[in-house]
Amino acid sequence: MSEDLAPGLKERVYDAPRRRFLRVLAIGVIFVLCGFFLLAGLAKRQLFQSENYLRQHNQQSRRIVMTPAPRGEIRDRYGRVLVSNKARFSAVIDLSLIRDEIENERIKIIRNSRQQVRAGTRSGFDRNSALNDARIEILQRYLKQVNEAIGREQVLDSKKLLRHINQRRTLDFPLAENLTDSERARFVENFPVDSPVRLYVDSVRKYPYGKAAAHVLGYLQNFDDIQTDGIPEKYSSLPVAYYPGKKAATGLERRFDDVLSGIPGYQVWMVHPNGFLFKMIDEKLPEQGSFINTTIDIDLQQDLERALGESPFCGSAALVDVNTGEVLAMASSRSYDPSEYSYIIREKYQKELKAQDKNFQINRVVQGRYPPGSTFKLITACAALRSGIAPERQFDCGAFVTIGKKRFVEHDGIAFGKVDLARMLRVSSNVYCYNIGLEIGQEPIVAEARRFGLDRGLSLELPEAGATGFAISSPKYKRDNGYSGWSTGDTMNLVIGQGYTLTSPMHIVCLAASIARKETRTNLTILRNPGRTADAVSAGGEPLGLSDEAYAELIRGMRECVAAGTGKRARVEGLEIAGKTGTAQWTNEGKKWNLAWFAGFAPIENPKVAVVVCMEAPLTAHAGGGATAGPIAGKIFKAWFERQGKSENARP
Repeated sequence: MSEDLAPGLKERVYDAPRRRFLRVLAIGVIFVLCGFFLLAGLAKRQLFQSENYLRQHNQQSRRIVMTPAPRGEIRDRYGRVLVSNKARFSAVIDLSLIRDEIENERIKIIRNSRQQVRAGTRSGFDRNSALNDARIEILQRYLKQVNEAIGREQVLDSKKLLRHINQRRTLDFPLAENLTDSERARFVENFPVDSPVRLYVDSVRKYPYGKAAAHVLGYLQNFDDIQTDGIPEKYSSLPVAYYPGKKAATGLERRFDDVLSGIPGYQVWMVHPNGFLFKMIDEKLPEQGSFINTTIDIDLQQDLERALGESPFCGSAALVDVNTGEVLAMASSRSYDPSEYSYIIREKYQKELKAQDKNFQINRVVQGRYPPGSTFKLITACAALRSGIAPERQFDCGAFVTIGKKRFVEHDGIAFGKVDLARMLRVSSNVYCYNIGLEIGQEPIVAEARRFGLDRGLSLELPEAGATGFAISSPKYKRDNGYSGWSTGDTMNLVIGQGYTLTSPMHIVCLAASIARKETRTNLTILRNPGRTADAVSAGGEPLGLSDEAYAELIRGMRECVAAGTGKRARVEGLEIAGKTGTAQWTNEGKKWNLAWFAGFAPIENPKVAVVVCMEAPLTAHAGGGATAGPIAGKIFKAWFERQGKSENARP
């Protein structure tokens, strides 16, 4: 029959099977190519991208929880602990254990909102806010239970909760922090071990001696960060969760933070898809920080602070070892309790402190910038002796000196008559010093002040000791600060420690200690180092440069100042003290004050310690160096004298 077909139709009939074969072949090739590309893609993901997918999986299913390290101890010179750690207990809630309660509450809120909309009592509702409302409602219930158990009346901070949900969902949420021992006992009695509310323990600083040495030790404050350097490379890509850490804010805590802070630990947890922890798979415990030994003698520190605290005025004092430069005690008044002030700065406590002294945070011993008043007459005396003025030379000292049309008066309007160098120091004669200034000029006096480093930074290992702004009144200072030219009146102010001269109490105690050793510099330290050399103490200085006779007269004047002069209220029976009082006028924040100074050392024949006291008093209080600072210095010297050999036996 095929023979009867037309030629064209006959070819198409014979070509049909071949075309079907080609179509099947083409489809087969397409399937093979698709399979090849699919297998190639799978191979690429398995062979070349598997690490990326594994990393993404780990990031989604694992978390690192950092555990802060306990800080190291701070100890006094005999090993007694000044700052350690103690456990702090808080009531926290595990949010993963109340998910069902929150979800049921969310559904309830949505249902009630719909009913209100249908009833016309509500125009609408935000479905997305229902979850947050449910969280707040459930946590308020648990907080109410905690309050009833421990006797508090805390209110849930909803902003803090939402911040915690967004940033630290994997961690427990704190309901009540810093529980007292009695609160903790009541909590344990009321909450079973399977409750979602539990006790959380972390470490806080403990101060066995309370407020003692607060400005020296410093305090910590909350810090929303933590060190993550110790995380192994294999976990470096995982998200990190942590409770707020503590950052050193001031004092030794800040200066030696790298020594004290230790190394944080970590825990690696598996995480549920909703973000909650459910299984710990690795852990490294934190390592406590190292300790530091200070030069502070806590017995003398408490004695010094007790003496300061008996004054109605604010101020500061320091006790220094003359031969080693070690700070045995130093304090500012008013002070604060670092256990109250650290971590969460309580507004009420801060207001109470500011009501007593708005500058309570300032470490006045090293940060105070004050005119030194008549303590500067020690500089004037040294400059006079080194300029060739004989110590026995007398000036006729009336009640004032007239320069041009201006009178420069003696303190208290007294005319002292014939005054030599030793008597000048005894009675603190201004007019004697005016005559010295007129005779030798300002240059030797400015140079002498710079020899003693009164305008230089302190060597002490405290961050606050880096304070600047110290100055010596001089023509250069006036030029550099845009003041008019130098006058004779400026010299008159310079010689009695007024004018533009600004220094700190710690500079003045270094002046006293240096004179005691017949040198010009005392480099201080607050780190205990029994092997500290004399060269380290006096580095940067030079010999005092006085003859034996001149030095003897200088010391005689300082001895008589305490024995029978302006510093007689600093006397201690059985202890010979060389000292110098001072009273200066000081303007701070637009208000005028009197500064009451005392600086000295003892014993005279074999100097061991130097003391400085500087008190701030309103002009109306009529405070003076001898009447106000002298008694405080006397108490400090007496405490040191009576404790000789006793503190060494107090080693723990």
